[in-house]
Amino acid sequence: MSIKRAVVMALCAVLIALCIYQAYQAPALLQYVMPAPALPGKEAKVTPMEQALERLRSLTESWEGIVSATAVTGEAAGVAMTGTRTATARLTGEYGSGAALPARLLRFGRNFYPEELRRGDKVAILDEQLAIALFRVGDPIGREVEIGGETYTVVGVARHARQAGDQEAYGACVPLLALKNAEMATLTFWAKPVAEAGAQSKFKADMTAFDAKGCLYSLGKERFRAVLPAWLMATAVGLLLLLALFRAYGRMVKGLYRNYQERLEHRFAVQMTPRLIAYALLGAWVLAGLLALCYGWAQLALMPVTAFPEWVPAVPVEVSEIMNTYWQNVRELGRASELRSREVVTLRMWRMILRPLCLLEGALAIHTLGRMRKRT
Repeated sequence: MSIKRAVVMALCAVLIALCIYQAYQAPALLQYVMPAPALPGKEAKVTPMEQALERLRSLTESWEGIVSATAVTGEAAGVAMTGTRTATARLTGEYGSGAALPARLLRFGRNFYPEELRRGDKVAILDEQLAIALFRVGDPIGREVEIGGETYTVVGVARHARQAGDQEAYGACVPLLALKNAEMATLTFWAKPVAEAGAQSKFKADMTAFDAKGCLYSLGKERFRAVLPAWLMATAVGLLLLLALFRAYGRMVKGLYRNYQERLEHRFAVQMTPRLIAYALLGAWVLAGLLALCYGWAQLALMPVTAFPEWVPAVPVEVSEIMNTYWQNVRELGRASELRSREVVTLRMWRMILRPLCLLEGALAIHTLGRMRKRT
């Protein structure tokens, strides 16, 4: 292998590992993204947002044992915020359990208290860059910021790294019920599923009945879909590597057999028994290692089956059942309109980056294995 090819392969491997690491930062949560309720009239005693949250609370009562935590977030872009200065940022409203939301890394202050989210208190958590843009300091805890004509007290400052789904460089979070007059673009319902409890089917059925215009996402599946190019590369290269190892094992066994025959011409078979036992143990040990590698490769090859069981037909040998399963899933993927969360957009970005990297890495690895085979 040339030095240039080795350097390119090493660089691609590092970038692929970095992309996979970033993709797996997304939590394995369920999301349902739907249009936000319209703004209330001036004389409305109960806002559409409060009505929607009340209906969602009633849904969660039937999820005991399959969902451990739920939360709701609303998103609005390009919201003007005023401290000592004015800036435009993304506004996120939060409601429910923090365990059902991605973890927030704080630089200063604290997270929202549960009672603040329930009451809709006028408190806010700002991104560090937004705090500097509004107040020219990184720690404005206790200061007030005006958002949508309402005054909020800053209780926390969060570290924020801009994602692919962020249209603004920074944002602010407030309790969702505090946003009486803010026009939200989307409402996202979050759920933390209990492992192997069938939460997704129940979640999908209830949320579709709640609002059929929404889009369901399993971040665990989206996460695996993002790294699918790396899986394809690893599966193909792994198969070729296994074949190469089995060929090498065959050559080793033939070499040991020839060596035994040559020594048998000058010695008695009884004298060669210890060597024969040693050869047999060595061959068995190497074969056991190869079989273990085959098992690991089989587990890798079957990962999509466990990640996407909806693509497995009920009767795998029936052509009609296979086609029905295929078109049913294609219909789900081919929606005319789609509401996406920032997490989904970010995961799709990592998949887009991984595709050419894995294609290049796989081509170089297969080419290298082919040249090594010819030399041997």
